[in-house]
Amino acid sequence: MLFNIAVFLVALGILVFVHELGHFVAAKMCGVYVDRFSLGMAPRVFGYRWGETDYCIGLLPIGGYVKMAGQEDVPLEDEERESTYGHVTPERWYNNKTKLQRAFILIAGPAMNIVLAFFIYLGMGFFGGDVPKVTLETRIGQVTPESPASAAKMYLLTEGQPTDFTQEPDAIGWQSGDRIISINDAPMNNFTEIATAAVLNKGQNATIKIERTLPDGTIENYICSVEPLQLNPEIPLTQFGYQPFQAALINHVLPGSPAAEYGLQAQDRIIQLNGQWIDKISFGTQIQELEEDATMTLLVQRGDEQITIPLKTKIRGSFKDIYFTPPLDSIVAIQDTKAQEIKLKDPEFAQRTNLKNGHYVLAVNANNKVGTTIRELMNSTPDAEVEVTLTTDPTATSGTTTKVKLVDLVKGLTGISLDKQPEIAGVSPELAEVTNLQRYDTVSKINGEEATIALLQEVKDTKIGETVTLTVERPSLIFGLYQKAETMDVALTVEPRQQVGVVWDTETVFQKQPKGTLIAYASSECWKRTTEIGQILTKLFTGGLSPKLLGGPVMIFEATANSARSGLYDFFTMLAMISINLGIFNLLPLPVLDGGQLTIIGIEALRRKEVSPQILERFQAAGVFFILGLMLFVTYNDILRAVGRILP
Repeated sequence: MLFNIAVFLVALGILVFVHELGHFVAAKMCGVYVDRFSLGMAPRVFGYRWGETDYCIGLLPIGGYVKMAGQEDVPLEDEERESTYGHVTPERWYNNKTKLQRAFILIAGPAMNIVLAFFIYLGMGFFGGDVPKVTLETRIGQVTPESPASAAKMYLLTEGQPTDFTQEPDAIGWQSGDRIISINDAPMNNFTEIATAAVLNKGQNATIKIERTLPDGTIENYICSVEPLQLNPEIPLTQFGYQPFQAALINHVLPGSPAAEYGLQAQDRIIQLNGQWIDKISFGTQIQELEEDATMTLLVQRGDEQITIPLKTKIRGSFKDIYFTPPLDSIVAIQDTKAQEIKLKDPEFAQRTNLKNGHYVLAVNANNKVGTTIRELMNSTPDAEVEVTLTTDPTATSGTTTKVKLVDLVKGLTGISLDKQPEIAGVSPELAEVTNLQRYDTVSKINGEEATIALLQEVKDTKIGETVTLTVERPSLIFGLYQKAETMDVALTVEPRQQVGVVWDTETVFQKQPKGTLIAYASSECWKRTTEIGQILTKLFTGGLSPKLLGGPVMIFEATANSARSGLYDFFTMLAMISINLGIFNLLPLPVLDGGQLTIIGIEALRRKEVSPQILERFQAAGVFFILGLMLFVTYNDILRAVGRILP
């Protein structure tokens, strides 16, 4: 939590500092007397007066301000004005400057936020960074059943000829592996742009061009007219109804699995299943639709060559439509191919086991196939003590040895205690209706035995097709007013599920721009984000989008913290986006904001006379109430989202 707070304050500090710096520099350029430059709101904590300006830090880290002679958010009495700025010559007062100078000072703050975003994108393009390839994809992965994408009428595209959407289509539905080229003639570069287009096209059809590669390599271009819909009643966003394409790239193959038996290898990429393009999500769905003993044909990319591999699945147990935390099968993620990092940041655990954060496990019982050895021992002797070879250098070939319990080693590598009681992390609406299970229910017993993750895993693997009884404890919430505590027995069937025995990898790419295109890239990114935000604001004001989408400080806090945990590249991407948001929001013609004051200047220019102080005072008062109301509303939205995550 301290990390999250620190990241939020750093991000907020950067954004506010840059914004106020714009006002400050512009005011100095115009000869305005600046009494104070504050990062943070009053009361003043400390600072330093250099020349005529007090550079200080305010106690409340929620903004900042530049205090100029003659600019009064709240009109001062003559005595107050005289005591504060009586020593300042009239020509240095903000309100005595020309309309053009005042407009320049006001615009400089939001403009600096756009400039900040520009330099962030410039730096990202120059230095580059590893990003998940899925975020850069316009290819289609799993298509949601009964969605606009699944029902889209597809027409073969003939360049130069109009498409008659009243005719019989040439195909129905998007397919995994298709690539979205453009939406309403705007080129699509990544999944975020496509998702934004789905939101902006609420209530209307979007014309979408799609490229489809047939199994023989032939490329066909289609065009379709699709209206995005709200597919999840809990999420007020319209969608086309598909998942972004995630390559079926194998991280490692589980020993004894069909994948190992038929020769699949780490870093193989499965690109087709029985002649159909697939990604890792659609692959998992499609193998469940096969006959139990059917042999499937995989087209696999291995290095520079493509090979065909026949394969039969193996039946394993599964609890359908329910998810547990800690997750089952956690140990399958422990690899053989490289040193495995200790991930648990727990000083007491480190002292007790000698497994410290930053250590890497090179071998278990002198076997460098760490994942395989652990899985075999968990199946045979889960209470065993093992000898672990540790190092702080993941490229090393030797290290020091120590003895630890196998369950402690698993905990150090996965962060999961196998003796912990399982908690329900999610359950489908259909299963919830039948069983009355819900999130945050805790499994206390399994067939009468004390429940642990290890026991639940064993039951899943050994009782395929059988029904097991879970004793579930439901916690009391809000002193029993929202939900009373209760205990119930629930029968669940261990469903047979076809599995191949691979653990998928997350594909990343190093994204960097050529030096000659850096300025064009940064400008393009700023323009795209600006136009997207402008379109979203227009939709919000005209009722085309739900105001429930608006977020406040809590949403920004979560966004900055989550992006920082993902890495500097993601953090700066988020910072650039928020900076552009801040710049545009401040230009809205609302009282108190820079845009509201610009509106007053514009009205005065048109009328060729000053707006009366009484009207200005009412305008500012209305602005204060509006901004306070807006802050309360977005905070209310934040609270609802937070409560939705907390409550079942």
